[in-house]
Amino acid sequence: MDHRILFVDDDKETIKIFTRQFGKIYNIDAAKNAGEALKMFNNKNHYSVVIADMRMPGMNGIEFLEKVKEVSPVSTRIMLTGNADLEVAIEAINKGNIFKFLTKPCRKENINDVIKLGIIKYKEEKQLQNESLIDPLTGIWNRRYFDIQVEKEIKNSKKYLKMFSIVFIDINDFKKINDSYGHKIGDEALKFTADILKETCRRADIAARYGGDEFVIFLHHEDKNGALGLVLRLKKIIDKKRINFIFKNLSIAAGVATFPVDGKNIHKLMKISDEEMYRDKLHEKNITEK
Repeated sequence: MDHRILFVDDDKETIKIFTRQFGKIYNIDAAKNAGEALKMFNNKNHYSVVIADMRMPGMNGIEFLEKVKEVSPVSTRIMLTGNADLEVAIEAINKGNIFKFLTKPCRKENINDVIKLGIIKYKEEKQLQNESLIDPLTGIWNRRYFDIQVEKEIKNSKKYLKMFSIVFIDINDFKKINDSYGHKIGDEALKFTADILKETCRRADIAARYGGDEFVIFLHHEDKNGALGLVLRLKKIIDKKRINFIFKNLSIAAGVATFPVDGKNIHKLMKISDEEMYRDKLHEKNITEK
C-alpha cells in the first residue's frame, strides 16, 4: 500500500464502491468535485494515480486533469466516464495528457489492471524527474529543481503573505583544494558539504547544489534571524567535522536574503544573498589574515 490513489466523482455511491473495492490494495483518497480534490495536493499527499469522472459540476474531468498535470506532472491521469464519445476521449487525451480512458460500467479487474499500469508509468516518470532534478555528484537537488520550487513558493508566499529565506553558500578556497589535492578531493569536499546540509536542514527545506562549489538552501517560513542561526550551526558543524577531512581548513561563506523584505522575485533574492555571501567571505578572510 505504498501508492496513493486519488478518486474524484460527484456520485457518493460510486465513491463508496471504489473505496470498498480498492481500499485494501491502495491508499485511497476520494473527493466529490475537482475543487475539493485540488486542495488535497500538498507536501504530504503525492498521488501515483489520479482517476476522475468526466461529468462533474463546475470543473469537468478534462479541466481537472489538466490542472493535475500542472500541480503534479508525474501523477498518472485516468478518465472514467459513462460517455464513450470518441471526441471526448480525444480531447481528454490531448488536453489532460490522459494515460487511459475507461467507460462506465467498468469491471473491477479492468480498473485494477489500468491502475497497475498507471503505477508503472508513475514510477518511470518519477525516475526521469529525479534524474533531471538531482545533482549526480552530491545526491542533493540541483539548480533546476531549486528554481522551480522557489518560483512556486514565491507565488504562495505572495498569496498568503508568508515569509521565507534563502541561504547562498560558497566553499572557501575551493580552487586551492583542487590545485593542492586534485579534483577527486575537490569532489569529496562538495559531497562532504552537501551531506552536512542534508543533515542540518529541516525536511521541509530545500538544499541544492547551485553550481560549481555553490549551494543554496530555501527555508520555509523562516525570517532572517532564523536563517542566520542556521548559517552559524552549519559553520560550527563543518568546523567540528572537518578534522576528519583531508583539507583541515575546509570552511564556508554564506549570505542570507529574506522574502519579501529583501526582494519579491528569485533574481533579486539570489542577488542579495550572493552579495551577502561575498561580504561574509571577505570578513572570514580578514579574520584569518590578522
